Amino acid sequence: MDKITTLLFILECVFKVLTYGYACNGKNSYMTSSWNVLDFIIVFFSIFDLLPTGQDIGALKIIRLARVLRPLRMIARNEGMKIAIESLIMSIKGVGNVLIISILILLLFAILGTNFYKGLFMTCSFENVDGK
Repeated sequence: MDKITTLLFILECVFKVLTYGYACNGKNSYMTSSWNVLDFIIVFFSIFDLLPTGQDIGALKIIRLARVLRPLRMIARNEGMKIAIESLIMSIKGVGNVLIISILILLLFAILGTNFYKGLFMTCSFENVDGK
């Protein structure tokens, strides 16, 4: 099944390159879209994975992990999902800023709590507890 899907991805990539041109055919070229670049990288790693090697190379195992990117090809076809993913990527900077402010506030309360209690909980006192 892996070889069949790889062959279909290769055919799709070749047909798109033949239709739109590779990189220098204007604004509709294949490599001008970031989604098509992702498709090309997936196809490249898939072809590299199909090459017969007689040895079990560790680097080849890492390249095989690139097959995880295959579901991202479906996102490129669904316009709503593409917009949602691009929005999530664009919001990372704002989320990072909120995270930094939250960490600073937590640090402030941690310093205040440490200064306020100053080792009060280091020993236990059972003077007011019945049942000794």
